[in-house]
Amino acid sequence: MAIEIRAATYADVFKIVDCRMEFLFEIYGSEMTCEFRVATIEYLEKHINSDSMVCYLAIEDGEIISIVILCVYYLIPKLHNHMGKVGYIFSVYTLKEYRGQGLAKELMSRTIETAKRIGVKEIYLNGEEKAIPMYKKLGFECVEKEMVLKLE
Repeated sequence: MAIEIRAATYADVFKIVDCRMEFLFEIYGSEMTCEFRVATIEYLEKHINSDSMVCYLAIEDGEIISIVILCVYYLIPKLHNHMGKVGYIFSVYTLKEYRGQGLAKELMSRTIETAKRIGVKEIYLNGEEKAIPMYKKLGFECVEKEMVLKLE
């Protein structure tokens, strides 16, 4: 069966959550809590068909084999971004057996085009080391001055 590439819909929420949990397990090596899973479901149900999220999927035999999620939000206007509309890429993930086939790159390209179309002026991501060459080919640049303060 051919691989289908398309935008996610509300009907995909639970499969997206399963895929995201698998992605996070691969990165962090531990299972996500039930509370985290529920919070993720609630977030997706609220945002999946809104202007605050773009999600593309690669699907084979009814299962997600690759995914990209872009969350859209606003910052105070900048000189080069008067609307302050930006995006943050989450969950660029492809199942191991499908890696190296260009699926993530195709999903990223579609996500970037959609972001441009809806007026996003900047896209941020925190890339895994092995994916940085792909991100650079797509036009991303490494920025070293960003910091974070985690408030608990």
